[in-house]
Amino acid sequence: MKKFSLLTIVAVCITVISMIGCGSDSATESNLIIGDTSSASFQFVADSIGTVSSEMAGNGLDLSFELLEMQFPSAAPSKIAYTKATADTVIVISNNYSYSNGWHIFDYAATFVEFSDTTIVEGIDSIQTLVNNTPVALPDSTMNGIKIRAQYAFQNNTFGSGVGHQSFDLSATTFDSLGVVTINGNTNDTLTATYVELTDTCSLDMNNTLTITNLVFVIDALDDCITSGQIVGTQNIMLNCIGGQGSSLDSLNIDGTWTITITFNGTSEIVTYSDGTTTWSVTETCGPTAIGAKLGKISSRK
Repeated sequence: MKKFSLLTIVAVCITVISMIGCGSDSATESNLIIGDTSSASFQFVADSIGTVSSEMAGNGLDLSFELLEMQFPSAAPSKIAYTKATADTVIVISNNYSYSNGWHIFDYAATFVEFSDTTIVEGIDSIQTLVNNTPVALPDSTMNGIKIRAQYAFQNNTFGSGVGHQSFDLSATTFDSLGVVTINGNTNDTLTATYVELTDTCSLDMNNTLTITNLVFVIDALDDCITSGQIVGTQNIMLNCIGGQGSSLDSLNIDGTWTITITFNGTSEIVTYSDGTTTWSVTETCGPTAIGAKLGKISSRK
């Protein structure tokens, strides 16, 4: 929500449409083309896909924890939370709160500001806080799971407006004596947006999924590196643009799927991209600028 840019998706597809077609052509794994990871086009695609995928899931999770903290300011913090960004301004207002059938239900409004980019969001966020798969009314340090079901509408001063839905399930197993936590979860986001600027108009339908499998790390470790585990992200994108005279967006139509797989090995992470016809694989050193971090690392609360 707060950093998502429709223009990023448009720019990605314009940049690489001749290379990978932004297409949906299928190919068997053995017939996939090995892409050039040193090309500027790949570097742009890798950064943009990872950023959009992480922020759709991460911003929703961050907002849910913000609402819980507002409602339960004196509750002991849980061991599981999203590592919040520190460079953004976030203003959240809970218009109404209720608790029904194990769900914390918030009617909220939020404003996300990053430099000159402002996004106003209004929605309903339903949250279950779990202990051993059982909903609890008061979230505290024993909480080891969370479920989020959200729907929202947004208005961005740069690229337009839209609506979205999010479903997020997350569970953690902690071993307090060793300070080790294992995270599993999955999320599904849908987004429908419209971008209008001067004579350019784009409509976007996106479905984004993340599957988090056995992410293992040490709570409060200084290096914040994930010991093992895997994240798989998939984006299905339908984008239709009509541009004005001389616009690069003129008659741009895209129907494509991208998959990114990140395998963690402690000091490094192996990242593989595929669009169904081409595959790219890179190895990155663990750290805050790695792609895995962009996909929304789950960490302990400070």
